[in-house]
Amino acid sequence: MLALAGLRDDYQHDGRVLIEVLHDEALPDSLNDHEGTLTRLAEAYKQINAPKGEFGRKTLDLSTIGVSGADATHSMVDMRINDLTNRRNAIAEEMIEMLEGAAFRNQAIDEDEAERLIDRANDLLSSVH
Repeated sequence: MLALAGLRDDYQHDGRVLIEVLHDEALPDSLNDHEGTLTRLAEAYKQINAPKGEFGRKTLDLSTIGVSGADATHSMVDMRINDLTNRRNAIAEEMIEMLEGAAFRNQAIDEDEAERLIDRANDLLSSVH
């Protein structure tokens, strides 16, 4: 709603502008010029950051294994989830900064950097087992 109204606020959002459902005329050039990449970036962001995204589901499964195991297993799984969460937080922070910069500050994105973030998110999801 903020993007459509041309407004901004001073906090980092937990969500994003749904560019794939809005008319191009309603969006700044920074979103239109990189729509495909930003859509893929936003989808990767959702998969690692949304509670019901792939990362959330996989770490819940991992947590269930830890809780049902011996103390050593629980400790090992807990450390693994903490490591994964720290990695996720770093990637998600960079992603939302890029998404918000394009949406609210009309900043062009670095396509190569966006692709690297998508790859990092996919690598993170692959490493949860």
